[in-house]
Amino acid sequence: MEISLDPGWATGLALASTRVAAFAVASPIYTRILPGVGRIALVLVLGLFFSHPVVIPDVYGLIAAGLINAVVGVALGFLTGILFHVFQVAGGVLDFSSGLSVSGVLDPMTGHQDTVFGRIFGVAAGAIFLALGGDQLLIVGLGRSVDAIPLDGVPSIHAGLADLAVSLLGKMTLAAVELAFPAVAAVFLVELALGLANRMVPQLNAFLVGMPIKIIVSLLVVAVMVLAVPSLMDGVISETWRTMTRALTGLTSG
Repeated sequence: MEISLDPGWATGLALASTRVAAFAVASPIYTRILPGVGRIALVLVLGLFFSHPVVIPDVYGLIAAGLINAVVGVALGFLTGILFHVFQVAGGVLDFSSGLSVSGVLDPMTGHQDTVFGRIFGVAAGAIFLALGGDQLLIVGLGRSVDAIPLDGVPSIHAGLADLAVSLLGKMTLAAVELAFPAVAAVFLVELALGLANRMVPQLNAFLVGMPIKIIVSLLVVAVMVLAVPSLMDGVISETWRTMTRALTGLTSG
């Protein structure tokens, strides 16, 4: 029995899978919420869904089309994933101020070291992102990218994409500091109180006494801060969708 395969469909599937794979690799969102096997399944399913027959006459054209789709996927994944770093950066700031930054362990999902609060914030953000349907918006955005920039098309990059990336980095840093500020302020007040106590009672070992107190205070404040994460994530998802729209405009209006 012979199995016939349309070269146009095979080419389209390869190019669509390349774009989706580049997006999944560059996006910290899917790196955080999906394991390696899940990302492979995502690439295959979405690649099949977004593919259409593409006729490319030579090998050099096929390689060029593959590189272009990879660039488009990386650009979209990086830009739409910047704001998702808010929670991990906030957790890292809190870990540093509370003294837990030395407790970093390897996160098998991302391949990087994660600290206690960074891991807690990252897992919570990923779960809320899925619950609010953020993954569906990203898939819709990928589908629109295929319409805006065909699999065999060439993007027209606008210089405003660099300004967009810088603006998003500024928003991410500001939001992370605002999220971590209550806990950092509470830990600072604890350290101030311990410093005054150490001045009045020199025999007191402020380091040994202060470490568990700072951790307990951090946990209590984080328990309250978690209540603000869903509303913040809702804003992140809305801004991510606007970023997807602006990124597609920047890739087609150069």
